[in-house]
Amino acid sequence: MENYFELLRRHGLTLWLGNIVGSLVAGVIFAVMTIIIALIGLLLLVLIAGGMIGSIMDPFNPESPDPFAAAMDKAAVPVLIGLLIFSIFFILAFFLYSGFTSAGMNSMVNHAVFEDRSSLQIYFTQGLRFMWKMAGQQFLLFLFFIPSIVLFALGIVIFAAGLMEGNESLLLVSLLPLLVATILTIVLALVFLHAPVILVAENTGIWKAIALSGRLFTRSFGQVFLSGLIIFLINFAYGLFLILLSEFFGFNSFDPASSAELNPGLQFLFSLIQYALGALVNVLWLLAVFVRYRNRLRPRLFPDENSGTIGGMKTIWG
Repeated sequence: MENYFELLRRHGLTLWLGNIVGSLVAGVIFAVMTIIIALIGLLLLVLIAGGMIGSIMDPFNPESPDPFAAAMDKAAVPVLIGLLIFSIFFILAFFLYSGFTSAGMNSMVNHAVFEDRSSLQIYFTQGLRFMWKMAGQQFLLFLFFIPSIVLFALGIVIFAAGLMEGNESLLLVSLLPLLVATILTIVLALVFLHAPVILVAENTGIWKAIALSGRLFTRSFGQVFLSGLIIFLINFAYGLFLILLSEFFGFNSFDPASSAELNPGLQFLFSLIQYALGALVNVLWLLAVFVRYRNRLRPRLFPDENSGTIGGMKTIWG
């Protein structure tokens, strides 16, 4: 069985191009869907407001109330309902977009690792096949992360209050929820790290994939932690490279105002490079996760199907 670097050499370019093309196509479709939803919502609001103004305004009655003020009073509830419906459709569109891109990329890497083949067609066919399940899984995982989000928000609010009041005690207190949120986020990320991988590789259900990922966390914490560490190191190196690259282009990554002074052509070029490198980084860490799942972790879940020696080179990559 091929090791990480051999698979990267044979399928890396196809996986990289698939990630770029697939995410671009999905992004365009998502943008179009968002515009259509927004236009429909705006049209409905105009029709509702226009109908209310027409029903309220009486041109032959000098004591008729101000039509716009009256319409605003009566249209408050319909407007809120419209915004709620728009938000629901937008969230649905976003999760479908995210589910499709995640399913497509995971499927491409899965076929490269387990079947030694890769193509752009796999991204779209398998992305559509697993889109709904992946979107559902991502929504459930988002719910699991809500406590972390709440703790982060609480810590930021307390920290901001401490800054405004100049209260050092509040600043110190804010560190507690931020620290707890950080630890909880890391733990949850490791628990659910292999849920998308298992969903695609084993063609299983949403909850079962989540449960099996949690089982890997409890049974093989060291290997799961090492996979998470590899992801962190790859993205950390990517972040450092972006900082150096931004300095090369002549603006400070930590000062957004400096980019406004940059030539628009250079900004566009930097954005293209950043997008292409980001797609490559996704391939690098996702391939590592799949190879390690195949060689190190899957035998823990299905020992009867993995007798004998697993994997190629005995390295941290596989």
